[in-house]
Amino acid sequence: MRINQKIRNKLNRTIDKFNGFFYEIPLSDINEALHSRGFMLWDSDGKEPWSGILCGTNETVDFGLATIKKDEVINSMLRLSWYRRPESGRYEIVVYIS
Repeated sequence: MRINQKIRNKLNRTIDKFNGFFYEIPLSDINEALHSRGFMLWDSDGKEPWSGILCGTNETVDFGLATIKKDEVINSMLRLSWYRRPESGRYEIVVYIS
């Protein structure tokens, strides 16, 4: 399935509160926010919801998206970047739907 710009904008407004500084990467909170709009993180194999572990101090990861009914979104993804600040131990998070 494809999502239009209006839906993409709504999703970005929903997850915008996760851009900032956190003591941990708020991935489950991001996924819950997507669920509130009828979407979820989707595994790159295109068959099931995403599950896994995020590690590293400075990374960028792209996640697939799907509807709650498991219809894979083919024209957008969620991009999550983080940097762990050594002085505070907090993560600087940037997240958006492309």
